[in-house]
Amino acid sequence: MSESTIAVEQRSTIDASRGHAGSMNGLRVLHVIDRLALGGTQNLLMRSLRELQRRGIESQVCVLASEQSTDETYRDQVQPTYLDFPGDYRNPIALRRCMHQLQDVISRVRPDIVHSYLWVSDYVAARATLKRSTSHISHIVDRRDWQASNRWIHRIRKSITQRALRQSGTRFVAVSQAAKDFACEHMLYSPNNVAVAANGIDWKQFAEAPHRSARVGSLILGTAGRVEHEKGHQYLLEAVARLIRQGGSVELRVTGEGPLKGQLESFVEQQRLSDRVQFLGWVPSVRDFYREIDLFIVPSVNAEGLPTTILEAMASGCVVVASDVGGAGEAIRNGIDGCLVPARDVDSLVTEIARLGDDPETRLRMGESARARIQEHFTTERMVDVICETYAAARKAGLTS
Repeated sequence: MSESTIAVEQRSTIDASRGHAGSMNGLRVLHVIDRLALGGTQNLLMRSLRELQRRGIESQVCVLASEQSTDETYRDQVQPTYLDFPGDYRNPIALRRCMHQLQDVISRVRPDIVHSYLWVSDYVAARATLKRSTSHISHIVDRRDWQASNRWIHRIRKSITQRALRQSGTRFVAVSQAAKDFACEHMLYSPNNVAVAANGIDWKQFAEAPHRSARVGSLILGTAGRVEHEKGHQYLLEAVARLIRQGGSVELRVTGEGPLKGQLESFVEQQRLSDRVQFLGWVPSVRDFYREIDLFIVPSVNAEGLPTTILEAMASGCVVVASDVGGAGEAIRNGIDGCLVPARDVDSLVTEIARLGDDPETRLRMGESARARIQEHFTTERMVDVICETYAAARKAGLTS
């Protein structure tokens, strides 16, 4: 998508949402999410809530899981209703009970909009809003392998989901054009029914953070997110091991937790990289984390819609090297704001890291370009403009139906 196309679409969306500003008065929204553990989708929800509140839209949160699923980072910010759903969507009794509980919450809260995030919440919310005046909005945040799979179990899952969303008249917002295209291709959603609310951040939180792009010496790499297969940590570790064997002065800092952490720590020990690789867990300040690294690496294999971490690092002036999957290429202009490499391609990772490591001036230039790009195109305000336009369209359709 060209820069001019992005600009025209964003201006049109903003103008439209401002035109519907009056219809937002008194709007009540119930946000439904599987769980409130640390994660990109949960952060997206929290950013949206703050901006919606600023605009006078009343929001409440319903979490399908138990209170134990909520990280303390969020606990003081929202007071959700919990449904204590155990999480096994293959258990029809538990799933139906969860749906009835959500219907009870809807009857009590009486929202105009139910806005769901993540697949189980999408399905439960669609069923709970069926034959009600409440409109349903699904937020498409990623691209899941099962949605593109031809296995019979996945075909059944897709069919059931498609039917539920179609019957409830669900409208969609997607975090990137790539996420929209994937959903329309594999879930058969109508493109006219999916708006792109490009993932956005509160860039001012990161803009004042000085970066180390011009520093000469040992190159400090960083990556952040859940430590699981789809994030591609194993390819980054292989690249780091190869760079060190080639004589490079490289360090890697990994933030996050997840099921692959133990396996990756074993790999680091086997490769004798323990003095060069640090597993930090969840860090108290990601802003400080970005400040202390030279390159931010996002080696994702797939599934990404548009990772928040890419946007945060760019807003911090930190150069990003990312796999060219999902919406990464919508944020990063290759060679201008950062670098894109093929997924699972260790050779390309090694080449780009080594090249940028030897060129601090290019890192400085790219970092400044990245800051400006986030401030112009990927803000929470722009994201919520599109969300509000979708709310207004759904509300108008509900009033006229």
